[in-house]
Amino acid sequence: MCAERLSKMEEEGREREERLSFQESLIARLEADLAAVRGLSLLYRGEGEGEEATSAVVAEAVRDIYTTSVHMDSYKSESSAAETLLPIVSAQRERFKKRNEELESQAEQHRHQLSALQDEINILREDNLQLYQKIRFLHSYQPEGRADPIGAESRYSSQYEARLDPFSSFRGREHQRRYATLSPFEKLTLSMASILFYTPTRTCDVLGRMVMGNRMARTLACVYMFALHALVFVVCYKLAYTQDCHDKAAFECAKRYQDHMREVHQKDV
Repeated sequence: MCAERLSKMEEEGREREERLSFQESLIARLEADLAAVRGLSLLYRGEGEGEEATSAVVAEAVRDIYTTSVHMDSYKSESSAAETLLPIVSAQRERFKKRNEELESQAEQHRHQLSALQDEINILREDNLQLYQKIRFLHSYQPEGRADPIGAESRYSSQYEARLDPFSSFRGREHQRRYATLSPFEKLTLSMASILFYTPTRTCDVLGRMVMGNRMARTLACVYMFALHALVFVVCYKLAYTQDCHDKAAFECAKRYQDHMREVHQKDV
């Protein structure tokens, strides 16, 4: 009986000790929470309650909670800032997109207006030339001692005379006819010469006239250019082929040397 009571009392004692340790841990946590809350109140209330509010005590009291709150506040501020900036950036992008579309439409309208104005200028020029022709016709019935033409007439006089000039029109027709009779070889020579001798220097101008003015000189110049290009291509191909042969020969010599050293001298190089 005594042994049973002793064992029962020991078991109850262990349970009470465990309960006591658990309660002590709860009390310690409660005191820590109260100290943290009190530290926060002291942080905002100062020394109004007669206690010291030094920076060390306050920092020790609110260290954990303040650090956690700072991290949470920074995270919330970053997320809120991102959420706030996203609609702003989206709205700004939409405004830029709309403005770009407006500018493109305005540019297209300006191009159409420019084309229409150019066509209108050409039509007005033709109308003015026809009017000038009628004025010339009316002046032909007046006496010879008429006054000099005014500024508007003199402005279109040169254009009217250039249109009626038979030599200029004949020269253009002859140029087209002569160019059509050229062989493809001569057309190619003419195109190449116009590219080579299109410089403002007098020397190149004289040289171009000398080459283009003689059929034999044109033929020799074209043959020379073709031969020069062929020589450049052959030299480039020869250099590339020679370098490739040298690389292959060096690789073959190195390989044979390694095989010789491995077979005869039992060495790896």
